[in-house]
Amino acid sequence: MRFQVATCRLVAVILLGVLTGGAPGTNAPAESAPAATRGAQPQPDRAAVPADRSQAGTTAKRISANLPSPIEIELTTSDSGGKPAWLSPLITGLFSFLGSMLVLVAALGNTSRTVRTSLKASESLIHQKANEAELERIRRSLSEFYGPYLQRSEENRLLIGELRARQADPTAFRTLTALQDPAWCRGLSMADRTLVQEIVANGEALRELIRGKAGFVDPALQEHFARAATHFRLLSLAQAGALRDPERFARYVYPRELDGALRVAVAHLETRANALRSNPSHPHGLMDALVIPKEYGLPAWPQDDAQHV
Repeated sequence: MRFQVATCRLVAVILLGVLTGGAPGTNAPAESAPAATRGAQPQPDRAAVPADRSQAGTTAKRISANLPSPIEIELTTSDSGGKPAWLSPLITGLFSFLGSMLVLVAALGNTSRTVRTSLKASESLIHQKANEAELERIRRSLSEFYGPYLQRSEENRLLIGELRARQADPTAFRTLTALQDPAWCRGLSMADRTLVQEIVANGEALRELIRGKAGFVDPALQEHFARAATHFRLLSLAQAGALRDPERFARYVYPRELDGALRVAVAHLETRANALRSNPSHPHGLMDALVIPKEYGLPAWPQDDAQHV
């Protein structure tokens, strides 16, 4: 853009110079040269000048220079103003060139603005598509995993609360430990047996949900869900009478910290979704990592000499 503006300025300066200095530079020598050289050289025969030049509206003048061999210089001027005949076409050409340059500069400016606008629109569209894809993943995480898990987990919490309320020591009651006690199982009423069956069935459904939707699990919650899935499986085995060692399996009780950590994860996802919806065409960068509060952190897992197989 700066080059085109500089070119237009240069053309304007040349045109101004021609208009202000072109006439004096050509007329003065044409008038004085014949007088200065008339005495030194024989006068040329004016009859030799073709007659058709006067008919064309111009006057022919001859200037002789005192050179080793006579050289005649002929300047043609117009009858009206005494300016060179080539000046008018030159001015017309310069104006045409200047007009063309101005049109070109304007066209380049419009093109540049159009390109910038198109580029900005393309970038906004790319960001919008990326945000929409992330929103869809968040929606699926909430609707297909976190939402259903929280709903079933809350249902289980209420059922266990009803069962716990009928125990001698409700605060110390844990379902997995109680199911490994044959005497406790024999003393259950029909209603309590039904509650246990529903609790175990919900646990199996939650375990299948964890395994089927593992791709939606945040890395910060993987250990929480691993302990929960193990608990649900052992709960089913204990209800079937396959486990009879309460002390050994006491560490596999349900991790109560998971429910609070889940609510933190849901709030984290909803905050991100709201930010994406508020400015859908803006780049938001990567989502911040989920941080689990200390009160929802898991206790250290007891170590033993057993090796993983």
